[in-house]
Amino acid sequence: METQKQDNNLGTRMTIMEEQIKSIDEKLDNLDKKLDKMSSDICKTYVRKDNYNKDIKALTKETEAQAKRIDAINKIVWVVVSTILIFVTEQVLSLVL
Repeated sequence: METQKQDNNLGTRMTIMEEQIKSIDEKLDNLDKKLDKMSSDICKTYVRKDNYNKDIKALTKETEAQAKRIDAINKIVWVVVSTILIFVTEQVLSLVL
């Protein structure tokens, strides 16, 4: 009788331990999934320093090139406007004189 009781207790303990192990396995699987998601999120937003520096240098070069283009356009516009003003002034002076 005593041995049967001990066997039942041992069987109950084993069942409880099996359930606990299953629960732990499920929790570990969920934790694994969360870690994978977090790792994926970090990789999507993380920028390496050398990539950042390379991108900044490219943007700086592009900005300088655009500034040169704008400056050239401004000079061309100034030449055209100056030429038109000279022409108009010449025409007005020729009419007056």
